[in-house]
Amino acid sequence: MLVGGDGPTVFDRVLAYGDGWMPGHHEDQGFFRERVAELRERAAAAGRGHMEITIFLARLDSLDDYAAAGVDRVVVMLPTGEERKFLKGVAKAKDSR
Repeated sequence: MLVGGDGPTVFDRVLAYGDGWMPGHHEDQGFFRERVAELRERAAAAGRGHMEITIFLARLDSLDDYAAAGVDRVVVMLPTGEERKFLKGVAKAKDSR
């Protein structure tokens, strides 16, 4: 079960009830990396092991940042516009991983 949210007590719920965390997109990647580190530390201290992180409504141009932060998967917000341009962006992001 993935527990969504970004509030100050979300990790309490993630660790008590979930198998992972599903926050929304983060503009401040430095802050997000701190949150990921906090979850990983708290999970290890609680004996929970790896907690999966799935970003909900990620922007395509943020995939590298999320990969660097240790995110397991992303749900990408599909932009409106030309399909070919979007698919090229997805292929490029996939090749960079």
